[in-house]
Amino acid sequence: MPIKVKHLAEIALVVSDVAEAERFYNGILGFPVVLRDPGKSLVVRLGTSFLGLYAPGVRPEDVGHWGKNVHFVIYIDPASVDEAVRILKENNVTFWGPRDAHGEIHIDLLDPFGHAPEFWARKDFKHLHGALPGSMDD
Repeated sequence: MPIKVKHLAEIALVVSDVAEAERFYNGILGFPVVLRDPGKSLVVRLGTSFLGLYAPGVRPEDVGHWGKNVHFVIYIDPASVDEAVRILKENNVTFWGPRDAHGEIHIDLLDPFGHAPEFWARKDFKHLHGALPGSMDD
């Protein structure tokens, strides 16, 4: 049985200058800022998805499994967590988790090219970073 994907949640990029990233993505492109840690990170909204922009080394917990600085998050159905773990194990995929973070389940993994997808299982998304346009629960 395949993993039930809800939709793409977030793409995260390492940037050399978070302030410049904010100037470009928020100031020029107009993407609303939903989280800001000056000099360290910025998350902007892209419709019902997010773009995370991080300074190099700002996420020490991710060192070793953040791939080639390209990270993206895929919302999956919570009922798919066990199946996702089974598929990853059966195919010898390097992964970390699942880990419970405040009732949400996260599984970080590496693809064959060194990129770092993350599965995020959450019951609903109604209160995620405030009200979002469109439905995140479809």
